[in-house]
Amino acid sequence: MRIVTTANADYFPGLCLTIASTLAFWKSPVAPRFFVMTTDMPEQKQDALRRMARRVNSDCAVEFYQVGVKDLAKFPPAPGWHPLTYARMLVPDLVEDDRVLYLDSDLLVLRDVGELFDWELGDCIAAAPQAGRLGDDCPWWELDGLDPDAPYFCAGVMVMDCRKWRAEKVSERALVLIFENPAACKCLDQTALNYILHQRVVVLNSAWSRLHWDFARQREEETHILHFINSGKPWKAPSDAGTYGVWLEGFRILCGKDFSILASKFSLLAKRRLVDHFIARGILLALSVGRRLGRDRPDQLKYWQWKLGSTGAPADRIEASHCQQLTKKIRQAAASL
Repeated sequence: MRIVTTANADYFPGLCLTIASTLAFWKSPVAPRFFVMTTDMPEQKQDALRRMARRVNSDCAVEFYQVGVKDLAKFPPAPGWHPLTYARMLVPDLVEDDRVLYLDSDLLVLRDVGELFDWELGDCIAAAPQAGRLGDDCPWWELDGLDPDAPYFCAGVMVMDCRKWRAEKVSERALVLIFENPAACKCLDQTALNYILHQRVVVLNSAWSRLHWDFARQREEETHILHFINSGKPWKAPSDAGTYGVWLEGFRILCGKDFSILASKFSLLAKRRLVDHFIARGILLALSVGRRLGRDRPDQLKYWQWKLGSTGAPADRIEASHCQQLTKKIRQAAASL
């Protein structure tokens, strides 16, 4: 069972927890084989990650593939994105397996993803979790008369039938769309794939890619995978509040033995939340005074109100009890290793 992911050196902490949490919840007697595509992962970090994976599951194998300039040369420019964003488009040509599971490296897995390998695809080419409506991102739905309310999927967690993918030249067709109209592809290949694979994807429950910033609103629903999709990754902007706190606890519990310095650093940086909270309080006070003086700044007021809430004490947040439940699941999985 091959699991493919991508990560550059900046994503190393995220990659560690993605792999460690996948292994912690893995139930099949056959250990997964990880295939990691990277552009700049140092050998020392590669070796450290392999040791961690073997500690969690002694039969696990982790292989690194160095993505070179030639591999990425055929992809269009992606301003503001790392070129590795396109790497999943290389998967069918790099691996021999008929079926693989692609995972982004900013995930916290909370359920056995081995279940996805057994998912019946039928005539479909892939399976991926729902992430909204087709009309919210795909710009070609209206031209082709597609239903704007049709499911839109997240390509960051995706079962790929590589044989069908190659036969139908999915990657090549997606790249043509991106080259022809890059401004229309807000999510690059994900936008194009949602158009090309329309009705050729088994749409999974969104629990398989629960977006962390949407967790508070959907806290009553199941969460199989927490997906930290925005630029403020938990290892770059640590916080002990909300889902960031779950990520920090997950890293400490599952990766702390192997990367104790990183775990300590993240815990220390998380204390910045208190500083940010008091800064937000002060700025909101200044803005309220400004409003009374006729200097209304609604955009700034809205932002700092959000900032005040997002940096509040973990116990005060509405999703706190559900975050505690997720942390408990991680502890239970770690205890059974």
